[in-house]
Amino acid sequence: KIEETYGFIPIKMEYLPKDTGFLEGVFGEDIQGINLFYGIGDKAKIIYIIRPNYREASFGIDIEDEKIQEYQMILGDMEICIKEYKILDSGEKRWTAQFEYKEIQYLIRITDLEQEEVEKIINGLRIWEK
Repeated sequence: KIEETYGFIPIKMEYLPKDTGFLEGVFGEDIQGINLFYGIGDKAKIIYIIRPNYREASFGIDIEDEKIQEYQMILGDMEICIKEYKILDSGEKRWTAQFEYKEIQYLIRITDLEQEEVEKIINGLRIWEK
């Protein structure tokens, strides 16, 4: 559906942790792109956000939680900025992974997973071309 609606094939997450289920996809002009929601068991969540017209919109990430670390991962020719936060209210971990490919912005928000699983998700990103 993304290819038909937006005219591109998005980068896919080929690895997802065990017991991950797709919850819903939200598409539209009002959110300026695509939001895909996944659940892992009872607590953990993954939100995959794709913004095809990044020149007109950007990720307005306003995270007031405590940043624990920030580092870069290289996957092919993409540089992925990964940040770990501690959620102030609950003490849980939140991760963000942000990158750009062919003028499309991607953001993956992950809650309540360990770094090893987060990096497996990132390393499992795959570019599909026609």
